[in-house]
Amino acid sequence: MHLNFKKIATAVSATAATFAMSAAFSITAEALDAPVITGQTGTYGNYVSFQWNPVNGANKYVTRYSYDGGATWINESGSTSRPNNTIYRLNAGGSYLVQVASTTYDGQQSPWSAPFEVVTIPSDDNIVTNSTALQTGATVNSATFNWGAAPGATGYRIYTRESNGQYTLIGSTDATSFTATGLTPDTRYKFYVSPFKQSASGYIAEHNNYFPYVHVTTLAKAPSVKADASYSITNASFVLPATNADGYRVRFYNQKGKLITEKFKNGPSSYEASVHPGKSVCNYGVYRKVKVASYLTLNNKKVYSKTTTKSFIFQPKVNLKQKTGMLAISWKKVPKATKYEVYVSYNKNDGYKKVATLSNKKTSYTLKKFRSSKISNNKTYYVYVKPIAKGATSVCTTCWYQL
Repeated sequence: MHLNFKKIATAVSATAATFAMSAAFSITAEALDAPVITGQTGTYGNYVSFQWNPVNGANKYVTRYSYDGGATWINESGSTSRPNNTIYRLNAGGSYLVQVASTTYDGQQSPWSAPFEVVTIPSDDNIVTNSTALQTGATVNSATFNWGAAPGATGYRIYTRESNGQYTLIGSTDATSFTATGLTPDTRYKFYVSPFKQSASGYIAEHNNYFPYVHVTTLAKAPSVKADASYSITNASFVLPATNADGYRVRFYNQKGKLITEKFKNGPSSYEASVHPGKSVCNYGVYRKVKVASYLTLNNKKVYSKTTTKSFIFQPKVNLKQKTGMLAISWKKVPKATKYEVYVSYNKNDGYKKVATLSNKKTSYTLKKFRSSKISNNKTYYVYVKPIAKGATSVCTTCWYQL
C-alpha cells in the first residue's frame, strides 16, 4: 500500500479549517446585541412606558430600573416579547433609570442597554391647596400669582381655557410664580397651572386633561364717581361703578384740602356701589373734594388703582321773603364759588328757569318778574341757587318755595 501523505495532510488541514469556521459562525450567530432604548412613550400616575429597537435573534426582553442613579437596580418580574414595556409602582415627580436586555429561549442574555432616564408626572396637590396659592401683584394689564411647589417638578406651564374646553398655553416658568400680561383692566381670570418634569432626552411628563387653577383679577382704571342727592343733600351718596375689585377707598376733603373722613366700600359687585358719608361731608353750601380708588387685597395688603379726584360744590340753603311785587332771595357764601345761578319755577319738580347769574360777591337777589309776569302773592314760587366753581360739579336737588 502506498500512502500519499501530502494529500492526507491537505485533507486534514481542510477539515480542521472547516470545523474552525463552523465554530466561529456558531458563536457569532448566538451572541445577542444589547437593545437601544429609543425613548419614553408615556406616563400617568405611578407608571412609565418606554420602547427600544428590536434585536435580531432575541425571543424576549427583560427590564430593570433604578431609583438612585444606578447604585441599586430592581429587576422587573417577567419578560416581554415586544420591544416596549411599562414599569409600575413608581412615585410622582420621580426620575428613574431603566435598562433592557435581550434573551433567547435557551437562557442566553445580551448585555444591558445603556441607562435611559424616564420621568413621572409631578403631583399637583399643592398648586391650589397650599396657602401660597394666591395672587401677589396686579396692574391694569397684568397679574402676578404663585402656588405651592410640586415635588420633583422641573417647571410649570400656564394655560387658559377656551370656551370649547381646549387649553391654550400662554407661558412656562421654572419658578413657583408667574406674571400674566396683556390682560384687560378690572377683569377676573382663571389661570391653570400644570407642573411637569422633563427628562434628559426632552420627554415632558405632564397631565393633559385637567389642570388646577388660580383666580386673579387685574386692577381697574381710575374709577368714576358722581354725587346723588335725589332724596336729601345731607344724606347724599357718591355713586361708584360696578367692579371686579375687592372694594373702594373714598376720601373726602374740605375746601382747604384737609381730610375729613375716609370710607371703604367692599366689593366685588356687578352693580353700582354707593357711599353715604353723612352730614360731615354732605351739607348745604359746602365744597368737597373726593378721591376714589378701587383696590385688590393681595397678601393681606390693599393694592390700589389710580385715583380719581373730583370736586363737588353743594347748593346753599335759601331764605325767601315775599313782598308786594317782589321776592327776596338770599343765601350764605359758598366756599370756592366763583358765581351763583338762580333758578325759579312754578312747579316743584320741573320747569325751572335761570333768572340770574351773579358774582361770588353776591349772596342775595330780588326777583320782580318771572316769565314776563310780576311777582304775585297768589302764586307759589320754587327756588334754588346753584353755586359754580371751576372744576367742580354742582349738586342741587332741593328747592325752597314761597306762597
